[in-house]
Amino acid sequence: MRPELVLAALGAALLVSSCGASEDDTAGYGHVEVTDLREDATAHFTAESAVVAARLVLRDNGCVNVEIDGTEHVPLWPEGTRVEQDGDDLDRYEVELSNGFVLAVAGAHGDAFTANGVVDSASVPLTSDDEGGKVGSLVGYCEATGAPVAFFDAASFEHVDA
Repeated sequence: MRPELVLAALGAALLVSSCGASEDDTAGYGHVEVTDLREDATAHFTAESAVVAARLVLRDNGCVNVEIDGTEHVPLWPEGTRVEQDGDDLDRYEVELSNGFVLAVAGAHGDAFTANGVVDSASVPLTSDDEGGKVGSLVGYCEATGAPVAFFDAASFEHVDA
């Protein structure tokens, strides 16, 4: 077999294997969860948890963010959350929490909800190299204008009729 064909086959095999199931498929790949926070991020999300009224929004880059009082934020979902594209439609995503609660966004129209949350009020943003890690990478990529918001408790989520 020609060397270039061997290299092409090896590259294709590596690509296919990297697309397979992994731990990240259920714990923060393409989204972040509160458990993705690094231990050295202790200055973040220190305020008392409060009821937050929000709506899902979908960015052109595929980020599923939340809008709170007209400002967009990157959410840190409760542990065990699944955020996935709905079928082949690039404009439809679902957020399913570990307790089975489901939110959906289709284009500009996302579900409204309330949940206990904490908006990051630290003076150093999570997008900085020294504190960001995985969370900071996604926060930077998703380009929300507001600080990230952490939702620690899946049981606190409720749908709101819009």
